[in-house]
Amino acid sequence: MSAGVVIKVDNKFDRDGWSQVLEAFGISEIYELPGLGHPLDRSIKLESLADLANYHPAAPLVPVAAINGDFVQGETALFEFEHPEEAIYIFGGTMTRLTWADLQGLTLEASVYIAAGDLFPAQAGAIVLWDRLTKRRRL
Repeated sequence: MSAGVVIKVDNKFDRDGWSQVLEAFGISEIYELPGLGHPLDRSIKLESLADLANYHPAAPLVPVAAINGDFVQGETALFEFEHPEEAIYIFGGTMTRLTWADLQGLTLEASVYIAAGDLFPAQAGAIVLWDRLTKRRRL
């Protein structure tokens, strides 16, 4: 596994946006938390983030604040962030945002924010995955 994502899909727009982003970046490790509907066909369904331990117990977990109001604010700006080798990035949904309660009990590698104002989660995913790709190519 090189990278994976955990997403919430709240509407058709979320589903279509994530489908395009995940295909463009070749992400095959897709985990989905309960959202408001319209799940992806090829995702592994989770009841909570704690269920990730069943699949990748040692993977670095990186929640991403994409929308003002997501779990307070990330601690590290994306442009300063060094991506772990086998990270799993965690995103909220358009309407069911990511909260600290969602992250309780998890050991996090870091929490990241994108200094761009409000973004749709799939837009934030594309930015994070592009940042990962370009930084890894420089190594």
